[in-house]
Amino acid sequence: MDDQEEKEPLGSGYSHTSSTEIHLAEDTEKESPKLNKLYMSSLVFFSIIGGFLFGYDTSVIAGANLFIKYDFDYSDFQKELVVSMTTLGAAIGSLTGGPISDKLGRKITIFVADLAFVIGCVIMAFTPSIPVLIVGRFVVGIGVGIAAMVVPVYIAEISPKNIRGILVNLNVVFIATGQFLALVVCLLLGNRWRYMLGLAGIPALLQGIGIIFMSESPRWLFKNNKDSEAKKSIRRIYKESEENLSEIIHEQKEEANKVKQYESYSYFVLLKQSFTKYCPCLLVGCGLQMFQQLCGINTAMYYGPDIMQAAGFGDKDNPKETLISSLPLAFVNAAGGVIACFFIDRMGRRWILLRTLPFVALFMGFIGLGMGLRNHTNETQNLAQQFGKWFAASGIFLYLLAFSIGMGPTPWTVNSEIYPLHLRGVCNSLSATTNWVSNFVVSLSFLTLLNHVPYGDVIAFLLILCFASFTLLFVFKLLPETKGLTLDKVLELFVKEEDEQFAIMDD
Repeated sequence: MDDQEEKEPLGSGYSHTSSTEIHLAEDTEKESPKLNKLYMSSLVFFSIIGGFLFGYDTSVIAGANLFIKYDFDYSDFQKELVVSMTTLGAAIGSLTGGPISDKLGRKITIFVADLAFVIGCVIMAFTPSIPVLIVGRFVVGIGVGIAAMVVPVYIAEISPKNIRGILVNLNVVFIATGQFLALVVCLLLGNRWRYMLGLAGIPALLQGIGIIFMSESPRWLFKNNKDSEAKKSIRRIYKESEENLSEIIHEQKEEANKVKQYESYSYFVLLKQSFTKYCPCLLVGCGLQMFQQLCGINTAMYYGPDIMQAAGFGDKDNPKETLISSLPLAFVNAAGGVIACFFIDRMGRRWILLRTLPFVALFMGFIGLGMGLRNHTNETQNLAQQFGKWFAASGIFLYLLAFSIGMGPTPWTVNSEIYPLHLRGVCNSLSATTNWVSNFVVSLSFLTLLNHVPYGDVIAFLLILCFASFTLLFVFKLLPETKGLTLDKVLELFVKEEDEQFAIMDD
Protein backbone atom coordinates (compact mmCIF):
# COMPACT_ATOMS: atom_id res chain seq x y z
CA MET A 1 0.00 0.00 0.00
CA ASP A 2 2.82 2.35 0.92
CA ASP A 3 4.63 1.52 -2.28
CA GLN A 4 1.55 2.30 -4.30
CA GLU A 5 1.20 5.66 -2.68
CA GLU A 6 4.86 6.50 -3.31
CA LYS A 7 4.56 5.48 -6.97
CA GLU A 8 1.65 7.69 -7.88
CA PRO A 9 1.68 8.11 -11.70
CA LEU A 10 3.16 11.21 -13.22
CA GLY A 11 0.68 13.79 -14.41
CA SER A 12 -1.91 12.86 -11.80
CA GLY A 13 -1.41 16.14 -9.98
CA TYR A 14 -0.08 14.36 -6.92
CA SER A 15 2.87 15.64 -4.98
CA HIS A 16 4.21 14.18 -1.79
CA THR A 17 3.50 16.78 0.88
CA SER A 18 4.51 16.64 4.52
CA SER A 19 2.02 17.24 7.30
CA THR A 20 3.87 20.42 8.18
CA GLU A 21 3.43 21.71 4.64
CA ILE A 22 -0.26 20.80 4.76
CA HIS A 23 -0.72 22.81 7.94
CA LEU A 24 1.16 25.72 6.39
CA ALA A 25 -1.09 25.57 3.35
CA GLU A 26 -4.15 25.55 5.60
CA ASP A 27 -2.81 28.59 7.44
CA THR A 28 -2.30 30.53 4.23
CA GLU A 29 -5.83 29.70 3.14
CA LYS A 30 -7.32 31.21 6.27
CA GLU A 31 -9.29 34.28 5.54
CA SER A 32 -7.26 37.39 6.18
CA PRO A 33 -8.66 39.96 8.62
CA LYS A 34 -10.92 42.45 6.87
CA LEU A 35 -9.39 45.85 6.35
CA ASN A 36 -11.22 49.03 7.23
CA LYS A 37 -10.74 50.18 3.65
CA LEU A 38 -12.05 53.71 4.13
CA TYR A 39 -9.82 54.38 7.12
CA MET A 40 -6.81 52.68 5.53
CA SER A 41 -7.31 54.73 2.36
CA SER A 42 -7.44 57.94 4.40
CA LEU A 43 -4.35 56.95 6.35
CA VAL A 44 -2.34 56.14 3.21
CA PHE A 45 -3.61 59.26 1.41
CA PHE A 46 -2.52 61.67 4.14
CA SER A 47 0.82 59.88 4.34
CA ILE A 48 1.65 59.97 0.64
CA ILE A 49 0.97 63.69 0.37
CA GLY A 50 4.57 63.74 1.61
CA GLY A 51 5.53 61.92 -1.60
CA PHE A 52 3.60 64.47 -3.66
CA LEU A 53 5.46 67.33 -1.94
CA PHE A 54 8.74 65.52 -2.52
CA GLY A 55 8.00 65.29 -6.26
CA TYR A 56 6.54 68.78 -6.63
CA ASP A 57 9.32 70.64 -4.79
CA THR A 58 12.13 68.80 -6.56
CA SER A 59 10.58 69.20 -10.03
CA VAL A 60 8.97 72.66 -9.95
CA ILE A 61 12.39 74.29 -10.06
CA ALA A 62 12.87 72.94 -13.62
CA GLY A 63 10.04 75.18 -14.80
CA ALA A 64 10.70 78.08 -12.43
CA ASN A 65 14.32 78.29 -13.63
CA LEU A 66 13.08 79.25 -17.09
CA PHE A 67 11.60 82.46 -15.64
CA ILE A 68 13.79 83.33 -12.62
CA LYS A 69 16.52 84.47 -15.00
CA TYR A 70 14.30 87.34 -16.13
CA ASP A 71 14.13 88.78 -12.58
CA PHE A 72 17.65 88.04 -11.34
CA ASP A 73 21.14 87.85 -12.80
CA TYR A 74 21.32 84.06 -12.91
CA SER A 75 24.53 82.18 -13.80
CA ASP A 76 24.72 78.45 -14.50
CA PHE A 77 26.47 77.92 -11.13
CA GLN A 78 23.72 79.78 -9.26
CA LYS A 79 21.16 77.74 -11.16
CA GLU A 80 22.90 74.54 -10.05
CA LEU A 81 22.96 75.82 -6.45
CA VAL A 82 19.24 76.61 -6.47
CA VAL A 83 18.50 73.13 -7.82
CA SER A 84 20.97 71.17 -5.70
CA MET A 85 20.44 73.04 -2.40
CA THR A 86 17.16 71.17 -1.94
CA THR A 87 19.02 67.87 -2.18
CA LEU A 88 21.60 69.06 0.39
CA GLY A 89 18.78 70.03 2.76
CA ALA A 90 17.14 66.67 2.06
CA ALA A 91 20.35 64.86 3.04
CA ILE A 92 20.35 66.65 6.39
CA GLY A 93 16.59 66.07 6.82
CA SER A 94 17.00 62.35 6.13
CA LEU A 95 19.88 62.06 8.58
CA THR A 96 17.97 63.75 11.41
CA GLY A 97 14.55 62.31 10.51
CA GLY A 98 15.46 58.79 11.66
CA PRO A 99 16.28 59.63 15.28
CA ILE A 100 13.25 61.95 15.43
CA SER A 101 10.92 59.23 14.15
CA ASP A 102 12.31 56.66 16.58
CA LYS A 103 12.08 59.04 19.52
CA LEU A 104 8.83 60.94 18.87
CA GLY A 105 6.97 58.64 16.46
CA ARG A 106 6.26 58.48 12.75
CA LYS A 107 3.26 60.85 12.86
CA ILE A 108 5.05 63.69 14.63
CA THR A 109 8.00 63.33 12.25
CA ILE A 110 5.69 63.74 9.24
CA PHE A 111 4.26 66.85 10.93
CA VAL A 112 7.79 68.26 11.38
CA ALA A 113 8.38 67.72 7.65
CA ASP A 114 5.21 69.71 6.90
CA LEU A 115 6.46 72.62 9.01
CA ALA A 116 9.68 72.70 6.98
CA PHE A 117 7.68 72.59 3.72
CA VAL A 118 5.48 75.52 4.75
CA ILE A 119 8.34 77.69 6.05
CA GLY A 120 10.46 77.01 2.96
CA CYS A 121 7.57 77.77 0.58
CA VAL A 122 6.92 81.12 2.27
CA ILE A 123 10.61 82.07 2.02
CA MET A 124 10.70 81.18 -1.69
CA ALA A 125 7.44 82.95 -2.51
CA PHE A 126 8.67 86.25 -1.05
CA THR A 127 12.39 85.97 -1.85
CA PRO A 128 14.11 89.29 -2.66
CA SER A 129 17.30 87.72 -4.03
CA ILE A 130 19.00 84.54 -5.21
CA PRO A 131 20.76 83.89 -1.82
CA VAL A 132 17.40 84.02 -0.01
CA LEU A 133 15.90 81.74 -2.67
CA ILE A 134 18.73 79.28 -2.00
CA VAL A 135 17.89 79.38 1.74
CA GLY A 136 14.22 78.67 0.98
CA ARG A 137 15.17 75.74 -1.24
CA PHE A 138 17.39 74.38 1.54
CA VAL A 139 14.57 74.57 4.14
CA VAL A 140 12.13 72.85 1.76
CA GLY A 141 14.82 70.23 1.19
CA ILE A 142 14.85 69.43 4.91
CA GLY A 143 11.13 68.68 4.66
CA VAL A 144 11.67 66.60 1.53
CA GLY A 145 14.39 64.55 3.24
CA ILE A 146 12.35 63.88 6.37
CA ALA A 147 9.25 62.94 4.35
CA ALA A 148 11.21 60.71 1.96
CA MET A 149 12.64 58.82 4.93
CA VAL A 150 9.64 58.47 7.25
CA VAL A 151 6.64 58.02 4.91
CA PRO A 152 7.72 54.63 3.43
CA VAL A 153 8.57 53.38 6.93
CA TYR A 154 5.21 54.49 8.30
CA ILE A 155 3.26 52.92 5.44
CA ALA A 156 5.24 49.64 5.65
CA GLU A 157 4.58 49.36 9.39
CA ILE A 158 0.82 49.84 9.12
CA SER A 159 0.27 47.75 5.97
CA PRO A 160 -0.78 44.09 5.68
CA LYS A 161 2.14 42.10 4.24
CA ASN A 162 0.24 41.05 1.10
CA ILE A 163 -0.26 44.66 -0.09
CA ARG A 164 2.74 46.32 1.57
CA GLY A 165 4.65 46.71 -1.69
CA ILE A 166 1.70 48.31 -3.47
CA LEU A 167 1.02 50.80 -0.67
CA VAL A 168 4.68 51.82 -0.31
CA ASN A 169 4.87 52.14 -4.09
CA LEU A 170 1.89 54.52 -4.05
CA ASN A 171 4.19 57.00 -2.32
CA VAL A 172 6.51 56.79 -5.33
CA VAL A 173 3.53 57.21 -7.68
CA PHE A 174 2.64 60.40 -5.80
CA ILE A 175 6.26 61.57 -6.13
CA ALA A 176 6.00 61.16 -9.89
CA THR A 177 2.53 62.75 -9.89
CA GLY A 178 3.94 65.74 -8.02
CA GLN A 179 6.69 66.04 -10.63
CA PHE A 180 4.16 65.97 -13.45
CA LEU A 181 1.75 68.47 -11.86
CA ALA A 182 4.66 70.79 -11.06
CA LEU A 183 5.31 71.21 -14.78
CA VAL A 184 1.58 71.67 -15.46
CA VAL A 185 1.47 74.41 -12.81
CA CYS A 186 4.54 76.06 -14.34
CA LEU A 187 2.87 75.99 -17.74
CA LEU A 188 -0.36 77.50 -16.41
CA LEU A 189 1.27 80.22 -14.29
CA GLY A 190 3.63 81.49 -16.97
CA ASN A 191 6.27 83.82 -15.56
CA ARG A 192 4.76 83.90 -12.02
CA TRP A 193 7.49 81.69 -10.63
CA ARG A 194 6.97 82.84 -7.03
CA TYR A 195 3.50 81.27 -7.08
CA MET A 196 4.97 78.07 -8.50
CA LEU A 197 7.39 77.76 -5.60
CA GLY A 198 4.95 78.86 -2.90
CA LEU A 199 1.95 76.70 -3.82
CA ALA A 200 3.46 73.57 -2.25
CA GLY A 201 2.63 75.08 1.16
CA ILE A 202 -1.07 74.25 0.60
CA PRO A 203 -0.80 70.41 0.44
CA ALA A 204 1.72 70.58 3.30
CA LEU A 205 -0.90 72.31 5.45
CA LEU A 206 -3.48 69.70 4.39
CA GLN A 207 -1.20 66.85 5.36
CA GLY A 208 -0.21 68.49 8.65
CA ILE A 209 -3.87 68.79 9.67
CA GLY A 210 -4.91 65.35 8.38
CA ILE A 211 -2.06 63.36 9.92
CA ILE A 212 -3.08 64.57 13.40
CA PHE A 213 -6.23 62.43 13.15
CA MET A 214 -4.47 59.30 11.83
CA SER A 215 -3.15 56.37 13.88
CA GLU A 216 0.44 56.08 14.97
CA SER A 217 2.37 53.00 13.79
CA PRO A 218 1.31 50.08 16.04
CA ARG A 219 4.85 48.69 15.94
CA TRP A 220 6.27 51.96 17.21
CA LEU A 221 3.62 52.10 19.94
CA PHE A 222 4.36 48.54 21.10
CA LYS A 223 8.07 49.33 21.12
CA ASN A 224 7.40 52.31 23.40
CA ASN A 225 5.20 50.31 25.84
CA LYS A 226 1.95 51.90 24.65
CA ASP A 227 0.16 48.59 24.20
CA SER A 228 -3.40 49.85 24.60
CA GLU A 229 -2.84 52.58 21.98
CA ALA A 230 -1.20 50.05 19.66
CA LYS A 231 -4.17 47.67 19.91
CA LYS A 232 -6.54 50.57 19.33
CA SER A 233 -4.55 51.54 16.24
CA ILE A 234 -4.74 47.99 14.86
CA ARG A 235 -8.50 47.83 15.53
CA ARG A 236 -8.96 51.05 13.54
CA ILE A 237 -7.05 49.58 10.59
CA TYR A 238 -9.03 46.31 10.55
CA LYS A 239 -12.77 45.68 10.78
CA GLU A 240 -12.35 42.96 13.36
CA SER A 241 -12.59 42.42 17.11
CA GLU A 242 -9.41 42.30 19.17
CA GLU A 243 -9.87 38.53 19.53
CA ASN A 244 -9.83 38.02 15.75
CA LEU A 245 -6.78 40.25 15.47
CA SER A 246 -4.82 38.35 18.10
CA GLU A 247 -2.35 36.92 15.56
CA ILE A 248 -1.51 40.36 14.12
CA ILE A 249 -1.26 41.89 17.60
CA HIS A 250 0.99 39.04 18.76
CA GLU A 251 3.25 39.32 15.70
CA GLN A 252 3.75 43.07 16.05
CA LYS A 253 4.16 42.92 19.81
CA GLU A 254 6.75 40.16 19.50
CA GLU A 255 8.72 42.23 17.02
CA ALA A 256 8.64 45.14 19.45
CA ASN A 257 9.63 42.98 22.44
CA LYS A 258 12.71 41.75 20.62
CA VAL A 259 14.14 45.26 20.52
CA LYS A 260 13.26 46.60 23.96
CA GLN A 261 16.70 45.62 25.21
CA TYR A 262 18.08 48.27 22.85
CA GLU A 263 16.03 51.11 24.34
CA SER A 264 18.89 52.36 26.53
CA TYR A 265 21.37 52.34 23.64
CA SER A 266 22.67 55.64 22.36
CA TYR A 267 22.35 56.72 18.75
CA PHE A 268 26.06 56.00 18.22
CA VAL A 269 25.70 52.42 19.49
CA LEU A 270 22.84 51.91 17.05
CA LEU A 271 25.03 53.33 14.29
CA LYS A 272 27.71 50.80 15.22
CA GLN A 273 25.21 47.96 14.97
CA SER A 274 24.05 49.24 11.60
CA PHE A 275 27.60 49.07 10.23
CA THR A 276 28.52 45.73 11.84
CA LYS A 277 25.80 43.20 12.67
CA TYR A 278 23.28 44.55 10.17
CA CYS A 279 25.80 45.65 7.56
CA PRO A 280 24.30 43.32 4.88
CA CYS A 281 20.97 45.15 5.23
CA LEU A 282 22.59 48.57 5.16
CA LEU A 283 24.81 47.70 2.21
CA VAL A 284 21.82 46.71 0.08
CA GLY A 285 19.66 49.64 1.27
CA CYS A 286 22.29 52.34 0.78
CA GLY A 287 23.55 50.75 -2.43
CA LEU A 288 20.10 50.80 -4.03
CA GLN A 289 19.56 54.43 -3.01
CA MET A 290 22.96 55.50 -4.36
CA PHE A 291 22.49 53.69 -7.66
CA GLN A 292 18.98 55.12 -8.05
CA GLN A 293 20.59 58.55 -8.40
CA LEU A 294 23.66 57.43 -10.35
CA CYS A 295 21.28 55.82 -12.87
CA GLY A 296 20.30 59.36 -13.80
CA ILE A 297 16.66 59.88 -12.86
CA ASN A 298 17.01 63.36 -11.46
CA THR A 299 19.14 64.59 -14.32
CA ALA A 300 16.04 63.85 -16.41
CA MET A 301 13.61 65.45 -13.93
CA TYR A 302 15.60 68.51 -12.72
CA TYR A 303 17.07 69.37 -16.11
CA GLY A 304 14.39 67.93 -18.39
CA PRO A 305 13.87 71.23 -20.25
CA ASP A 306 17.64 71.63 -20.72
CA ILE A 307 17.95 68.09 -22.05
CA MET A 308 15.06 68.54 -24.47
CA GLN A 309 16.58 71.81 -25.67
CA ALA A 310 19.94 70.11 -26.16
CA ALA A 311 18.20 67.37 -28.14
CA GLY A 312 16.65 70.00 -30.40
CA PHE A 313 13.17 70.41 -28.89
CA GLY A 314 11.80 73.67 -27.53
CA ASP A 315 13.10 77.20 -27.84
CA LYS A 316 15.42 78.82 -25.31
CA ASP A 317 13.66 82.11 -25.91
CA ASN A 318 10.20 80.57 -25.43
CA PRO A 319 9.95 78.94 -21.93
CA LYS A 320 6.38 77.73 -22.46
CA GLU A 321 7.37 75.81 -25.58
CA THR A 322 10.21 74.18 -23.66
CA LEU A 323 7.85 73.23 -20.80
CA ILE A 324 5.39 71.67 -23.24
CA SER A 325 8.18 69.59 -24.79
CA SER A 326 9.29 68.27 -21.38
CA LEU A 327 5.78 67.66 -19.95
CA PRO A 328 5.54 64.16 -21.50
CA LEU A 329 8.70 63.19 -19.58
CA ALA A 330 6.96 63.69 -16.25
CA PHE A 331 3.83 61.92 -17.52
CA VAL A 332 5.79 58.82 -18.57
CA ASN A 333 7.56 58.80 -15.19
CA ALA A 334 4.21 58.86 -13.37
CA ALA A 335 2.71 56.21 -15.67
CA GLY A 336 5.62 53.85 -14.97
CA GLY A 337 5.01 54.16 -11.23
CA VAL A 338 1.36 53.17 -11.72
CA ILE A 339 2.42 50.14 -13.78
CA ALA A 340 4.81 49.11 -11.00
CA CYS A 341 1.88 48.96 -8.54
CA PHE A 342 0.46 45.99 -10.45
CA PHE A 343 3.69 43.99 -10.35
CA ILE A 344 5.72 44.85 -7.25
CA ASP A 345 3.79 42.50 -4.94
CA ARG A 346 2.86 39.99 -7.63
CA MET A 347 6.27 39.53 -9.28
CA GLY A 348 8.58 40.85 -6.58
CA ARG A 349 11.22 43.52 -6.07
CA ARG A 350 14.24 41.57 -7.36
CA TRP A 351 12.28 40.24 -10.36
CA ILE A 352 11.35 43.73 -11.52
CA LEU A 353 14.85 45.16 -11.14
CA LEU A 354 16.57 42.34 -13.02
CA ARG A 355 14.21 42.86 -15.96
CA THR A 356 14.16 46.66 -16.15
CA LEU A 357 17.78 47.60 -15.46
CA PRO A 358 19.10 46.25 -18.80
CA PHE A 359 16.65 48.57 -20.56
CA VAL A 360 17.67 51.52 -18.34
CA ALA A 361 21.25 51.02 -19.54
CA LEU A 362 20.25 50.44 -23.17
CA PHE A 363 18.05 53.51 -23.48
CA MET A 364 20.58 55.72 -21.73
CA GLY A 365 22.97 54.64 -24.48
CA PHE A 366 20.32 55.76 -27.00
CA ILE A 367 20.30 59.24 -25.41
CA GLY A 368 24.09 59.49 -25.50
CA LEU A 369 24.24 58.40 -29.14
CA GLY A 370 21.43 60.75 -30.11
CA MET A 371 23.12 63.68 -28.36
CA GLY A 372 26.36 62.88 -30.16
CA LEU A 373 24.68 62.87 -33.55
CA ARG A 374 22.63 65.97 -32.77
CA ASN A 375 25.29 68.26 -31.34
CA HIS A 376 28.54 66.98 -32.83
CA THR A 377 27.83 66.70 -36.53
CA ASN A 378 28.29 69.39 -39.17
CA GLU A 379 25.34 71.55 -40.12
CA THR A 380 25.49 70.04 -43.58
CA GLN A 381 24.78 66.62 -42.09
CA ASN A 382 21.16 67.52 -41.48
CA LEU A 383 19.88 63.94 -41.75
CA ALA A 384 22.24 62.79 -38.99
CA GLN A 385 21.12 65.69 -36.79
CA GLN A 386 17.46 64.90 -37.29
CA PHE A 387 18.09 61.22 -36.61
CA GLY A 388 20.01 62.13 -33.43
CA LYS A 389 17.22 64.43 -32.27
CA TRP A 390 14.54 61.74 -32.43
CA PHE A 391 16.90 59.03 -31.21
CA ALA A 392 17.69 61.06 -28.06
CA ALA A 393 14.02 61.92 -27.50
CA SER A 394 12.92 58.29 -27.90
CA GLY A 395 15.73 57.20 -25.59
CA ILE A 396 14.75 59.51 -22.76
CA PHE A 397 11.08 58.48 -22.90
CA LEU A 398 11.88 54.76 -22.93
CA TYR A 399 14.52 55.24 -20.24
CA LEU A 400 12.01 56.98 -17.95
CA LEU A 401 9.45 54.22 -18.48
CA ALA A 402 11.94 51.46 -17.62
CA PHE A 403 13.36 53.39 -14.67
CA SER A 404 10.00 54.35 -13.15
CA ILE A 405 8.81 50.73 -13.17
CA GLY A 406 11.97 49.39 -11.52
CA MET A 407 14.61 51.62 -9.96
CA GLY A 408 12.10 54.38 -9.19
CA PRO A 409 9.93 52.67 -6.55
CA THR A 410 11.93 49.58 -5.58
CA PRO A 411 14.74 51.13 -3.49
CA TRP A 412 12.19 52.88 -1.27
CA THR A 413 10.11 49.70 -0.93
CA VAL A 414 13.12 47.52 -0.08
CA ASN A 415 14.45 50.01 2.46
CA SER A 416 11.09 50.09 4.24
CA GLU A 417 11.29 46.29 4.75
CA ILE A 418 14.83 45.10 5.44
CA TYR A 419 15.84 46.61 8.80
CA PRO A 420 15.07 45.45 12.36
CA LEU A 421 12.55 47.62 14.20
CA HIS A 422 15.08 49.17 16.57
CA LEU A 423 17.24 50.29 13.62
CA ARG A 424 14.49 51.12 11.13
CA GLY A 425 14.69 54.85 11.73
CA VAL A 426 18.50 55.01 11.88
CA CYS A 427 19.10 52.83 8.82
CA ASN A 428 16.42 54.52 6.71
CA SER A 429 18.05 57.83 7.63
CA LEU A 430 21.42 56.57 6.44
CA SER A 431 20.04 55.10 3.20
CA ALA A 432 17.92 58.15 2.39
CA THR A 433 20.90 60.40 3.15
CA THR A 434 22.95 58.32 0.71
CA ASN A 435 20.25 58.96 -1.88
CA TRP A 436 20.30 62.71 -1.35
CA VAL A 437 24.08 63.07 -1.20
CA SER A 438 24.32 61.18 -4.50
CA ASN A 439 21.50 63.35 -5.84
CA PHE A 440 23.36 66.50 -4.72
CA VAL A 441 26.58 65.46 -6.47
CA VAL A 442 24.76 64.59 -9.71
CA SER A 443 22.56 67.70 -9.80
CA LEU A 444 25.44 70.05 -8.89
CA SER A 445 27.68 68.76 -11.68
CA PHE A 446 25.33 67.75 -14.50
CA LEU A 447 24.64 71.17 -16.01
CA THR A 448 28.34 72.09 -16.00
CA LEU A 449 29.17 68.78 -17.69
CA LEU A 450 26.34 69.27 -20.20
CA ASN A 451 27.22 72.84 -21.22
CA HIS A 452 30.91 73.43 -20.50
CA VAL A 453 32.79 70.17 -21.16
CA PRO A 454 33.59 69.05 -24.72
CA TYR A 455 31.26 66.19 -25.60
CA GLY A 456 29.91 66.58 -22.06
CA ASP A 457 26.38 65.56 -23.05
CA VAL A 458 27.61 62.27 -24.54
CA ILE A 459 29.96 61.63 -21.61
CA ALA A 460 27.19 62.26 -19.04
CA PHE A 461 24.78 59.73 -20.52
CA LEU A 462 27.42 57.09 -21.20
CA LEU A 463 28.53 57.35 -17.54
CA ILE A 464 24.95 56.72 -16.48
CA LEU A 465 24.85 53.68 -18.80
CA CYS A 466 27.90 52.28 -16.97
CA PHE A 467 26.32 52.88 -13.56
CA ALA A 468 23.09 51.16 -14.65
CA SER A 469 25.09 48.13 -15.81
CA PHE A 470 26.90 47.92 -12.47
CA THR A 471 23.56 48.26 -10.63
CA LEU A 472 22.28 45.18 -12.45
CA LEU A 473 25.26 43.19 -11.15
CA PHE A 474 24.72 44.60 -7.64
CA VAL A 475 21.07 43.50 -7.59
CA PHE A 476 21.85 40.05 -9.01
CA LYS A 477 24.52 39.37 -6.37
CA LEU A 478 23.10 40.99 -3.22
CA LEU A 479 19.33 41.52 -3.31
CA PRO A 480 17.09 38.61 -2.24
CA GLU A 481 13.36 38.56 -2.94
CA THR A 482 11.28 40.12 -0.14
CA LYS A 483 7.73 40.02 -1.53
CA GLY A 484 4.96 38.55 0.61
CA LEU A 485 7.10 38.08 3.74
CA THR A 486 6.54 39.50 7.21
CA LEU A 487 9.09 42.12 8.22
CA ASP A 488 10.70 39.60 10.61
CA LYS A 489 11.10 37.04 7.81
CA VAL A 490 12.58 39.67 5.50
CA LEU A 491 15.28 40.40 8.09
CA GLU A 492 16.19 36.70 8.25
CA LEU A 493 17.16 36.86 4.57
CA PHE A 494 20.04 39.15 5.50
CA VAL A 495 20.89 38.16 9.09
CA LYS A 496 20.57 34.51 10.08
CA GLU A 497 18.62 33.90 13.28
CA GLU A 498 21.55 32.29 15.06
CA ASP A 499 23.81 35.20 14.05
CA GLU A 500 21.27 37.66 15.38
CA GLN A 501 21.03 35.81 18.69
CA PHE A 502 24.81 35.68 18.96
CA ALA A 503 24.95 39.40 18.21
CA ILE A 504 22.51 40.13 21.02
CA MET A 505 24.49 37.97 23.45
CA ASP A 506 27.66 39.69 22.31
CA ASP A 507 26.24 42.99 23.54
